[in-house]
Amino acid sequence: MKGLIISNGEIKNDKLLRDVARDSDYIICADGGADYIADTSIKPDLLIGDFDSIDKDTFRKLERDKVTIKKFPIKKDYTDTELAINILIEKGAEEIIFMGATGSRLDHSLANIHLLYKLYKMNIKGTIVNENNKIFIGYGDIVIEKEENTYVSIIPMWERGSIVTLKGFQYETDRKKFEFSSSYGISNRIVKDRGEIKIESGECIIVISKD
Repeated sequence: MKGLIISNGEIKNDKLLRDVARDSDYIICADGGADYIADTSIKPDLLIGDFDSIDKDTFRKLERDKVTIKKFPIKKDYTDTELAINILIEKGAEEIIFMGATGSRLDHSLANIHLLYKLYKMNIKGTIVNENNKIFIGYGDIVIEKEENTYVSIIPMWERGSIVTLKGFQYETDRKKFEFSSSYGISNRIVKDRGEIKIESGECIIVISKD
């Protein structure tokens, strides 16, 4: 099952949101994330949160549409996005897409990127998607198809760094150590039909970006 979490960050591409929603089996809006679907045909399966950020008109519309609503207290240990993750895990999700998971609140953006590792440890595919980026956790052998005007960045998650081999990239490596406190892995390009990545000794954050 593929789940979609719509959070209260930034979503600037309505078409991308509609396309991702259409391809999802279960949609959760996390609080104010529901405002992004208020004027669309997207109907979420669940609305969750403490409802401190959702527009009142959006909330009433979802009530009229008989969307299931689950309220949490304002004082809680987890963000609305992580609560949504936990619900999808309970439902047996094999893949979770996040939209609205990044934006002006850098603390939430960083927390959501780190939440990808929670899914990775459970063998659940997690990807943060916005109009310019796809972000996921990678380890082992990874293949990325070439897209025009696209950059690939590889960022170690751990202080020990990661051993990375790259083939089909503008800058190739052979078991090169990518240091944790370095920008070495930023803004590479795929120059062949696909880029091949092999990551050893430590997971990395993979970012596929377009300007």
